[in-house]
Amino acid sequence: MDSLKQIIDIVRKIESNELGIIVGSRKIAEFRDYFINDNPDVLSYSDLSIFFDIEFKTKNIPISIDERAVWGKEALKAKDEEIKELEKQYGKQIMSVCRKIITKFDNE
Repeated sequence: MDSLKQIIDIVRKIESNELGIIVGSRKIAEFRDYFINDNPDVLSYSDLSIFFDIEFKTKNIPISIDERAVWGKEALKAKDEEIKELEKQYGKQIMSVCRKIITKFDNE
């Protein structure tokens, strides 16, 4: 199951801080249809909902170099503060979900 391996890889990278929670959530959200519609017995909506919530709440936050290149300095400063607040608000919960997913599929 290639998509599951990709999800596990992403959550491992989030847990080890190789990926930020916003970027990681956006990457996991790309698999929404695969897990929610096609394979809900593997990972349920409740398993992944925190990632979907963060992805939705951060659509207006520039993360990539290309996204940030078109924003003004002051606007980026404000968005960076928003990023810090989101990471503070969701960090522990995200790490908990990541550990849950890794533990669930550790033998895969």
